[in-house]
Amino acid sequence: MNKFLFFGTKVNETEVLIEGDDHRHCTTVLRNSVGAQILCTDGQGHKIVGTLDSIHKKHSILRINEIEKHLLPAHQLHIAIAPTKNISRIETFLEKVVEIGIQEISFIYTKNCERKSIKLDRLKKIARSAMKQSWKYHEPVLNELQSYQDFMSRDFSASANFMLHFDNVATHLVSADFKEKNLFLIGPEGDFTPQEIELSKEKGFQTMKLGEAVLRTETAGIVACTVFRMGLIS
Repeated sequence: MNKFLFFGTKVNETEVLIEGDDHRHCTTVLRNSVGAQILCTDGQGHKIVGTLDSIHKKHSILRINEIEKHLLPAHQLHIAIAPTKNISRIETFLEKVVEIGIQEISFIYTKNCERKSIKLDRLKKIARSAMKQSWKYHEPVLNELQSYQDFMSRDFSASANFMLHFDNVATHLVSADFKEKNLFLIGPEGDFTPQEIELSKEKGFQTMKLGEAVLRTETAGIVACTVFRMGLIS
């Protein structure tokens, strides 16, 4: 069996549809033929072992032999982050936090944010690739870019909420009391405005920091995700 994890869509209880880049990689690059044993996931927590049943021009059909359900982690993380002007830096952030472990990412447009649009389809491809690379079976939720004000209008009562902001009087994120659901706010390199910080406090967010250094946006996101996961291990 090839040591690659492919993405597929369950057609029914016995078959999985493999399309696009996964189909080409499986059949053209790796030259798998009918009868080959394949590992795949549907991104919904299922690890699927199957046999290639048929190969077509644009898709393959996998017959399910075994299916194993993986649960979401007991502590889940949602990061809302302002996209950087150079989108490749956010792409790096996305790839790394998916590998480390995250369940949801929102993109927020703040006062000092220099980017007003994102290509969500491309970001979803990067996230899916990172999911497969790190052998995870849950595809993270990626939300469209929205204004900070619109994002902050929602109800946050079900999660532990933290604004990661360089503030000398703030405590380090390692001391945070995490819950089942957790939300981190990460601003642009121009930082959150005083008004945005005040709004977060009104909504019950705690201001935390990641150390004494001022970090770039994508670095802050990667470090925060790592602190969260390592804190749960320790």
